[in-house]
Amino acid sequence: QRLSLPEGERAIDNVVMMGMGEPLYNFDNVKAALAIIMDGDGLALSKRRITLSTAGVVPMIGRAGTEIGSSLAISLHAARDELRDVIVPLNKKFPVEQVLDAAWQYADITGRRISIEYALIRNINDQAWRADLLGDLLEHHAAGGDRHRHLHHARLGGRLPGGGIDLAAGDGPLGEHLHGALDHSGLKGDHPSL
Repeated sequence: QRLSLPEGERAIDNVVMMGMGEPLYNFDNVKAALAIIMDGDGLALSKRRITLSTAGVVPMIGRAGTEIGSSLAISLHAARDELRDVIVPLNKKFPVEQVLDAAWQYADITGRRISIEYALIRNINDQAWRADLLGDLLEHHAAGGDRHRHLHHARLGGRLPGGGIDLAAGDGPLGEHLHGALDHSGLKGDHPSL
């Protein structure tokens, strides 16, 4: 039996697991929570309405594909290890290439597309040449056969918690260049308003 919502209330139609620590380091609890969300007696959301976001715990990505099977978002934020080591310390253990390889294997397991998250941080990762690196990196990983179908989009911009982080706007000249670099490589990009 489904309960109706009070007038003016909106039903939850998608869930993103992120921002409460690395979900894949809390795998069993995340899996249990998502099982409730997907259950008919829970929110009854389909796997395609649920996104699991990770910084890239490579050994757990395949397990998540097999046991959870939701959509996947990779919090990348840099195309090269030198910078990603600083922005995403987990990268020292699981570098960019390993993370993207695991993400594409996840897509092969689940048949679901993946998203790449890229928060623009002013004067850190928002240079135009970094956009070109990102486009080249994603094009390289999407190359071959029908792997392009696995990449849903690269999400540019976003919000980061905490003070002292100066987020660059995803629109304007830099945002246009980033979108141009992704378009040139045949990939779709979007950006939320900041």
